[in-house]
Amino acid sequence: MRAKSAHANALVSVPAEDYDQDNFSAFPSLRGYHWQGRDCNDLDNSIYPGQSPKDWDSLQDSNCNGIWGSDSEDGVPYEKKYCEGTDSKGIIILGDSAAAHFHIPPAWLTPRNMSKLVKRPFPELFLLYILTGGSSRNLQNYLESVARHEPMDKPAIVFYAMIGNDVCNSSPDTLKHMSAPKDMKTNVMKDLEYLDMNLPKGSYVILMSLADGRILWNTLHDQYHPLGQLNKDITYEQFYGFLSCLKSNPCEGWMNKNETLHNLTTERAEQLSSILQEITTSQKFKSFQLSYFENLYQKVSAKWEHLGGNQWDLLEPVDGFHPNQVASAIGAVLIWEEIIQKQPHIFGKQNPFNEEIIRRFGDQGEH
Repeated sequence: MRAKSAHANALVSVPAEDYDQDNFSAFPSLRGYHWQGRDCNDLDNSIYPGQSPKDWDSLQDSNCNGIWGSDSEDGVPYEKKYCEGTDSKGIIILGDSAAAHFHIPPAWLTPRNMSKLVKRPFPELFLLYILTGGSSRNLQNYLESVARHEPMDKPAIVFYAMIGNDVCNSSPDTLKHMSAPKDMKTNVMKDLEYLDMNLPKGSYVILMSLADGRILWNTLHDQYHPLGQLNKDITYEQFYGFLSCLKSNPCEGWMNKNETLHNLTTERAEQLSSILQEITTSQKFKSFQLSYFENLYQKVSAKWEHLGGNQWDLLEPVDGFHPNQVASAIGAVLIWEEIIQKQPHIFGKQNPFNEEIIRRFGDQGEH
């Protein structure tokens, strides 16, 4: 739980400022606290979410969980009374655009819904396709933004979710530009070694396997893209081909009609996933335990089918590539359920004082 900042209801159209440069923000969106955690005092970089409380937060909320002060009856700080010995941890996702829920509103490209309110320049949309996000090759550039440090902060559960971009690229010679297994291992080990030096002891890192993107073509190729829904004249097969012509197809290996290439791309993805699995079983680290989570989106797909849904309901309609909010929500539930069932120690025990915390300090917005 984090405190609700005085700035929490500020206009979201302004940039998410980080005034005290501690990698946390008082603004909700635009890479604000929905992205990295809510700062309850953005003028003091010694106050931020996720740290161990200072003097049990008897005078102020130093870790932004909304709990501070002392009980007038016995003088015990509430943080000590309600939180001492609990398994509180932060959650960090090191991911690509799928983990960040890349999204373009369908109304921008659906002729039936277009109006003068749709002001986004059309060419700018295709620029978004070219910017395909993080991979094992470039994660080192962003790791310094992980706001966890030994010994001041509490442990974290880190999801390493580079699920596509090590095999997805816009090059016509796509296989040549995919990560090689040996490079994947080198890159991931560098990332893990950095985390080992910076995460608090008692943390966990969960390596997520790469996705099988054959679902994209198999599900969507004969469906109408939002651009073609009005006149029934543009399918995803044509849309993917158009992106390839512009050299802005985010995943040439899966977003085309070449079944052999689909299978070769999946084969490489499986090879890279095997590297992640091998690292999990063979490597040990001093600051965290390593786990492996396999086939998330296959499990999401199976769950959705069991509920009677159509596969295309799990994909972003504009790009025909990213998992949408439905897939993300189902995926979060499946991850939670599987970890609770197989490795409950990762999340730890539920705080028995949660109801008392809510009664005394109010609902902190599910933080």
